Amino acid sequence: MAAKGEDEVSRQVKAQHRSVGFFSETELVQIDPGNESHGQNEDSELNETGLLLAGILVNEARLGRNGYFEIAPKELRLYKSYNKPVFRVLVYFCSWIILCLTLFETPAVPGLSLPYWATMLVEYFCLFVFTFRLFHVWCFAAGVKFWSDKKNVFFLSMVVLTFLDMIMYIIFKECELPVVTVRWTRVFRPLFLTNISEGRQLRRAFRNIRKTLPDIANVLVLLLLLIGLFSLLGTKLFGKRKLKDIHGNSYFTNYWDVYFRLYVLTTTANNPDVMMPAYDNNPWSSLFFVIFIIVCMYIFISIFLAVVYKNYRKHLKNEIRASAYRKRRQLRQAFDVLKVWCDEKWVVTEKRWQTLMEEVCPKWSTARVALLWQVLDSNNDGKIGKKDFLMVADVLNVKVIEVKDQVNLFEKFVPRIYNARLSAKIRVFVCHTYFVYFFDLVIFVNAIFIAVEQNDGEIFFLAIFNLEIILKIYTYGFKRFFSHFWNIFDFLVIVSATLALIIESSYESLQSSQSVLDFLMVLRVLRLVKVLGTIKRFQVIIGTVMQIGPAMSTYGAIMFVLFYIYAIIGMELFGNLIKTEGSHSPAVNNGTNSKNLTEFCGNINLKDSDFYEDRYCNNNFNDILRSFKVLFDLMVVNQWHIITQGYVRVTSKFARIYFFSFHLLCVIVVLNIFVAFILEAFMLEYSITHGKIETVFSKKIEETGIGVGMCPVKERAASILNMDDENSETIKDQQRSSYTTVEQLALETGLRFKMPSQQKKNADLILQEMFEDELEEDDVGPKDIEDLDDPDESEELMKYRPKRKLTFKTIDGD
Repeated sequence: MAAKGEDEVSRQVKAQHRSVGFFSETELVQIDPGNESHGQNEDSELNETGLLLAGILVNEARLGRNGYFEIAPKELRLYKSYNKPVFRVLVYFCSWIILCLTLFETPAVPGLSLPYWATMLVEYFCLFVFTFRLFHVWCFAAGVKFWSDKKNVFFLSMVVLTFLDMIMYIIFKECELPVVTVRWTRVFRPLFLTNISEGRQLRRAFRNIRKTLPDIANVLVLLLLLIGLFSLLGTKLFGKRKLKDIHGNSYFTNYWDVYFRLYVLTTTANNPDVMMPAYDNNPWSSLFFVIFIIVCMYIFISIFLAVVYKNYRKHLKNEIRASAYRKRRQLRQAFDVLKVWCDEKWVVTEKRWQTLMEEVCPKWSTARVALLWQVLDSNNDGKIGKKDFLMVADVLNVKVIEVKDQVNLFEKFVPRIYNARLSAKIRVFVCHTYFVYFFDLVIFVNAIFIAVEQNDGEIFFLAIFNLEIILKIYTYGFKRFFSHFWNIFDFLVIVSATLALIIESSYESLQSSQSVLDFLMVLRVLRLVKVLGTIKRFQVIIGTVMQIGPAMSTYGAIMFVLFYIYAIIGMELFGNLIKTEGSHSPAVNNGTNSKNLTEFCGNINLKDSDFYEDRYCNNNFNDILRSFKVLFDLMVVNQWHIITQGYVRVTSKFARIYFFSFHLLCVIVVLNIFVAFILEAFMLEYSITHGKIETVFSKKIEETGIGVGMCPVKERAASILNMDDENSETIKDQQRSSYTTVEQLALETGLRFKMPSQQKKNADLILQEMFEDELEEDDVGPKDIEDLDDPDESEELMKYRPKRKLTFKTIDGD
């Protein structure tokens, strides 16, 4: 019966693997020939290839990666080295370096200009690193899907085009040909950052935007048509009245000018200026603009945001489903490599778990590995099944703080004084909540003194704050004290302020020390932020903002990419058309005040323009930093039409296309998607505090008594010292034999564990946990993952199908 059961399990697992596109039956036998005879037992060793594959798969699931590679010893080692932090940091470094070259290239930031050959040498080095990175991928994935991966093809194309562009630029530059030399590939530099393997989240966000655009196009087109209808109506209502605007120009006569003005009105940037000539002529004319604002801005823009949010959530759900299924498939495959047949079922033993963790997390302490095992081993039988193993990625992602249980230095060197009755009372007082409340109150009073500019109490407050630091160090010890950010912050500020006060008192000639002291005391008041965070009503909001902050970096990177592309285009189109120097300084010529050539921002076309009158001359595209600042002003929307008007004057009305497209793409589309992301992340973080995995960790730490503050060193030492010498070893052995593995390790190493107040999780991880709760144990998604409306991910989920026969053997498997 047992043999039949084994054969049935083996047949089902192989059939299931074939259905999800992992290994074929032949490939499973090649990976682990022992499966056919079911000769594996819990003492069998795991060979190098099987360990490499299992470790890679667990890391892929843990970190959310979806790489592809051939399943052979050489390729597995190459893929493992590909993901080493040093190479990843190097690629990130080169990606940012190649972006920063714009600071030094013509038109360069003032004072940073370099010869073109110097910047090109740096660019050549970065291209070499990118090429080497692609070659590394080819070495372990040439037989899988290297050329079918659009990311690799696009990246290689960018390298080749950039190299050719650099050669052509050098030829034109050195030959001094009468042509304008333009480095046109600079506009594509942000795409290096997007298409590196490490830019996974950035590509995913762009993919989400790309999928959302067709869904919101209907509302956007309808809005633009509605603006066109109002523009036509406006020209008919006001165009024949011969009205003039503030600059004496014809009012509402040109259809495209009216269209642009009404589009700007949807952003409220030119309200009520745009309506004033008509309103002055007839107060009832304001109804036209009121109706336009209500319909186009309050109704359609709100509907647009709702549509964006709805479609964003839909595509996000599909992304999360694909990620969750991919993680499950990776963990199931790792389980199939590690599993052994024991007690009529497939399991992973503790021995193999420890071997796996040495591969996955080699720097983790043995006690932490044992703690993770106890969390997974829900039955406490020394084995984990498939269901528990599917939690490995979540368990590895839980942040657990390790604290070395050490004796305080004061207790070590002056134990009699430290353990005296008065000292004990002082330490109890410092640990009490009222101690924290008292010094929070002192900080608040100090803030009031600073606000009313009363400097008489500075010495008093410094003395109080120094006393606080001394008492905390005395009570907690140096290591524990400096393990908290706010303690380090307090120490640096107070010690610096004390030194500044001593210097001021010793050397009266030093006048700057007082300003330094004032600045440091103001920094101390920043600790009020922590006080606000302890108030329950504020705690949820502040904690939520801190949680979603890292997750928002992805969309911040998207805005940076768009800013960079538009900045480069703006520098090529509008560079040096507007000057910054001499914008409002009259020159004396023949005894009379006359205007410099550069007074109108260096361009006479800006005379009598709002751009010049509002002193916007520094809002130009003369270098990359100024270009970024202009684009940020455009994103903020206020007065963006004035900036547009200035560049229309110095070029032509076609310049509106540049500013119109930027506002449409970056503000209307991307920022609304960004808002939708924040709303989704905020609601998730607001409603969820700790997941089930964190709860299991907390309970296990409490049950085993290995938490911070549990069974401290002093109490253990005292109990052991009170034992008779002849009985102490026997009693200690009896105690140790009753401990579980993690307790023994914690006792021997002095390690203690605690859970942080908040686990930093992005919205994706939270959604994955919520989605996985709805899945059955064997649910790994549809056979064709394209059913999830995510073709890119479907290719990644099929990545483990090798293209050639394998000749190596491993021990563990189906």
